[in-house]
Amino acid sequence: MPGHGRHSTSSRGRVRAGLISAAVAATRPASLATALSTTQAAIRATIRAAAVTAIVSTSLSLSTALPAPLAAFFSSAPGTTGPGFLAEARARTTSSEATLPAVIEGSARARSLRLLTFNVEHQMSAPGFAAWQAFCEPHQWRDPIDPRTGRTTRPGVLTYCDALDGTDGRGNRLFAPLRSEADRQVKRDALRELISRARADVVLLQEIADEAAAREILGPDFNVATSAELSGPFRLAQNLAIGWRSRSPFQVGEVELVTGLSRAGPDGRHTRPGLAVTIGLPGGQRLALLNIHLKAGCRMGRLDEAPSRQPQRNDRRQADCRVFQEQIPPLEAWVDRKLDAGLGVIIAGDFNRDLVHEQRERMPARNDGSDPRTPVTDPGRLASFLAEISDEAPRAAVFTRARSGDTPSRSQCHREIDQFLVSRSVEAWLDKPLREHRVRVLGFAQPITLDRVRPSDHCPQLLVLGLGRGGSQRPGR
Repeated sequence: MPGHGRHSTSSRGRVRAGLISAAVAATRPASLATALSTTQAAIRATIRAAAVTAIVSTSLSLSTALPAPLAAFFSSAPGTTGPGFLAEARARTTSSEATLPAVIEGSARARSLRLLTFNVEHQMSAPGFAAWQAFCEPHQWRDPIDPRTGRTTRPGVLTYCDALDGTDGRGNRLFAPLRSEADRQVKRDALRELISRARADVVLLQEIADEAAAREILGPDFNVATSAELSGPFRLAQNLAIGWRSRSPFQVGEVELVTGLSRAGPDGRHTRPGLAVTIGLPGGQRLALLNIHLKAGCRMGRLDEAPSRQPQRNDRRQADCRVFQEQIPPLEAWVDRKLDAGLGVIIAGDFNRDLVHEQRERMPARNDGSDPRTPVTDPGRLASFLAEISDEAPRAAVFTRARSGDTPSRSQCHREIDQFLVSRSVEAWLDKPLREHRVRVLGFAQPITLDRVRPSDHCPQLLVLGLGRGGSQRPGR
């Protein structure tokens, strides 16, 4: 069942306090050079300690034998020595948790709501990248496998060692591999530029490592919540984040971790949970916005069929599709609860599913012909995603896919899997029908080449919803 999470502000508080202390200390030395050196050292130590605490307060166990560089990363920051550090860090994180402000308000009345979704492809903070590099580089950037279990020994909070190797996953070189901090900064700066160009009110990120990584690309004008900090000891390498402008005409709060979407596959690995916020619109309406990154491997075709002629690929697809099917009932239950409470709903993010293909093929909701308004007892009977959740139970549970514009060819992005689904109730609040709105696909500033790291394998998707109709109208249920 979906669960409610609380967002920890401890790391951010320590960083802010450290910066203030550094600024005060910097006014005392006699020379400007000494002042700058003191400030920079204090800033580095404070950010590092906060980031280390965030990373270590996860499922990574320090009792495991680690390579010396990786062990040094976790032990070199002030206050991180001693066998009880992991428990101590978790205790500090838990004890200092605080909920986000229930309402964050701006001053002007909005005429539009600008929503951006962007899968940023394994984006890490500097400390997170250093830990990943320390583990993966000695293994030649390939996941080490335990021969007894056939599973990787890579810590779960670190992403795949070959995640940014410059290939398309089939051995074809497309871009320069990301191997150094300098490479990471090039990627970070490109992501920053894309997000800044969108001028979004709310940004949904997928494949983000943690809050520090999200803040680095969103900038200081955004409040941030991530599934990494909300997940506690169950944190994954790939997380979700939602950022919203601190000064905005919208009221944003009620951050929620939708844990029902996190399902275990045959290999024991869990998929990502969902992450949601509630947005209060100037007209008095309330919008539930859900950020998702669903299971990969079941992009095309019916969910209950394996069209490949290769048995090995069929087995893999069936396993992936089964996990995807299991994600649908908890997602639909969350949506129905929000609609029953009178909220409008938008589901956005990386669906890892071609919903355009589902619509073109007119795929049924289920393979047994049962009514999608009734609870599904066996997720294996689900044949498609969109038809299952658009069942008019409750009445507002009809979802329209916002149509996308053209994807810039030189950006070489995934197509049709990054989407916005908008409930029927939201259309009453818009200045024109949803079919007249278009998702703008933002292209990269430079083409993808073999001598340059790429920003992502996804392009950012911007949906600008004009607000104008409906007043304080309550959506039909």
